[in-house]
Amino acid sequence: MAKNNASYKFKFEHQDDPDYPSSLEILHTITPRNPHVKNLLEKEITTNEKLVFLQIVIDLVRYVLTAAPNDGVSAYQEMFGAEPEMNQFKSLLFDEKIGLLEGIRQYNTENPKATEFEDKSNEASIEKELWDQPNEDLSKNYIQKNIHTYLKDGKHEDSAFLANVKENIFQLTTEEYLLLRKSIYLSNSGIYFYMRGWDPNISQSPQRIAKLVVDNIVWRWIYKPEKTKWEDVIESAKCGSLFDYGLDKMGNPMIYMVVGREDLSRKLDDRATLLRFRHLCLCFEYIMNRLYDGSSQNYLGQDKSQFLGSAPFQITWVVDIKDASLSIDLVKKIKFIFDLLGFYYPERSEIVFVMNIPWMAKMLWAVISQFLTQRQRNQYQFLSDPFLTKLSQNIDTKYVGGDLAISGVGAGTESDYTFDLGSRIKACNKRPVITKWVE
Repeated sequence: MAKNNASYKFKFEHQDDPDYPSSLEILHTITPRNPHVKNLLEKEITTNEKLVFLQIVIDLVRYVLTAAPNDGVSAYQEMFGAEPEMNQFKSLLFDEKIGLLEGIRQYNTENPKATEFEDKSNEASIEKELWDQPNEDLSKNYIQKNIHTYLKDGKHEDSAFLANVKENIFQLTTEEYLLLRKSIYLSNSGIYFYMRGWDPNISQSPQRIAKLVVDNIVWRWIYKPEKTKWEDVIESAKCGSLFDYGLDKMGNPMIYMVVGREDLSRKLDDRATLLRFRHLCLCFEYIMNRLYDGSSQNYLGQDKSQFLGSAPFQITWVVDIKDASLSIDLVKKIKFIFDLLGFYYPERSEIVFVMNIPWMAKMLWAVISQFLTQRQRNQYQFLSDPFLTKLSQNIDTKYVGGDLAISGVGAGTESDYTFDLGSRIKACNKRPVITKWVE
């Protein structure tokens, strides 16, 4: 940690920021404003040096997003010295034709065959997609109440006000700053997730981490992941190889990747790769809404006293590689997508269960794992046949797709769920959206 952190002069007192970590005691106390204390902060922020590092990052992020230019120099340039650089892939991500949402929708309009698919939806299949209804009783919606910073004048209930804030993320008023963070689920403990994901040993400077947080917000502003719909990613989603469904026994949402369903004879070019990334962003955004609208604690059946301090915030992956024809090029593309996910959604993946691993995949993993940290390698669990015992220790089998090509998993369990794109689209259009935040 940089030695000059102790001499840093804070630009704000942060008394108007409801979840500002002003002391170690606050971080280590289970409160409605600090729901992750048991499973994150209490374990890792144990020294005043780390606390000050986090405080400086929060202070810098606020300054860059709210300060007016000084002599023509923006606060961003003053603090970070360069224009926002999302990462090395930004030229592709922000390509107007293949990266941004408007280009994707234009392509779908001009190439209607790309979005053709067999709609097998019916009333029963749509109902299965609606298993995770949000808790509309806001007095019991603990996640919604606990995670968000909140405003007291009621303006946050005005969608037009929120839309206006998101038109420009710099030179914000204090109210707009708090509202913007709230709208993207970025509490102060969320900023710590970013710190831990990008720099777990806090070896870089607070300025560097603050820049990455701001760049992440800039990415959201331009890329608009929260506005993506299933209709936008039909070309990627119609084979049914990638979808989110269910919760594990800790309440973490799950994503399934069934690689054998992919048409791997078709080369995964830049457009297809970026569409797959947006497809995953859609799953992640939907999952984040689920975590914060009360669905998870509804499933867990916990009351407020049980739930505080152990709120789920990460995702469990189930990856089946059976019948997958893997190549070095394909693995590179998959790694590219996961690198992007790790940058824009840091610390969102809890564990990855990988099954039906062919010998080729084992060889590729031996190469790829050399470029991962030990902490990253530990997230991957390679399961041998049979898998059901290991999976059932972590996942309720009723949430395992009944048609998955996994020996002993899915088939023969109580699950009768099969992912159907038509059902998912119609269910998402029916699912209520909680727009009012608790005071």
